Amino acid sequence: MIERDLKPGWRRVKFGDVVRQCKEKADPETSGLERYIAGDHMDTDDLRLRRWGEIGSGYLGPAFHMRFKPGQVLYGSRRTYLRKVAVADFEGICANTTFVLEPQNPNELLPEFLPFLMQTEAFNDFSVKNSKGSVNPYINFSDLAKFEFVLPPIDEQQSAIALLSAATDQCHAVEAAHRAAGRMLQSFKDSLLLRKTSSLANSFLLGDLLLRSPESGCSAPPKDADTGYFVLGLAALSRDGYVSGDFKPVEPTSKMVAAKLSMRLPLKSGVLNPC
Repeated sequence: MIERDLKPGWRRVKFGDVVRQCKEKADPETSGLERYIAGDHMDTDDLRLRRWGEIGSGYLGPAFHMRFKPGQVLYGSRRTYLRKVAVADFEGICANTTFVLEPQNPNELLPEFLPFLMQTEAFNDFSVKNSKGSVNPYINFSDLAKFEFVLPPIDEQQSAIALLSAATDQCHAVEAAHRAAGRMLQSFKDSLLLRKTSSLANSFLLGDLLLRSPESGCSAPPKDADTGYFVLGLAALSRDGYVSGDFKPVEPTSKMVAAKLSMRLPLKSGVLNPC
């Protein structure tokens, strides 16, 4: 897209021209701050911080010395394919591998617009493609700063914020309803399976009902790029089902292909294999 194709008031900018990395440091022991954020406290495609650690409750490595404040955006610079972007709603400390970002000029780029921008496919693709390393790929802010995008005028940003915020709120409401339904389902399972509610109910050993012993999953070396095939870490499995974020892209191995064929399931893009 060339400049004359842009709408009036819209302009092409580089990320680093309108966003700055905040590098205010804080000593966890003397800052008086109570909470810290590590990478596993941030969820894929979720702008909320719903978990955190308590400073003083355990060992914090030397990397945890960056202060963040409410309204600033936190971005996980390691394994950026995990799409970990969050908006702080309290003050705390994070590691130097978590970028603390804010607009250079809030009258040019609204703070509320920034996190939605960083959730776009274009931003994520750029970040993944410009990451370095293989096992634990990372991106430097100097590389992230080169990302180009079209910045809308303030009134257009405000309209987008209102629309995206309303849609996000609806998604959160659906998630809450889903969790509530899940709790009801679990309660029903417990009452049905863990208590003999019928004279016809019989007890069995689980081993007597399985066709064979459980088998370990198929793992493979991680890849920098999104291959369409993923391996789940054990932390991704919980009583309530899949926990987002703990997966890595891999190239399918011959063992993985053989395992899928043995189960008579086609190996398709997007398949998740527990490791």
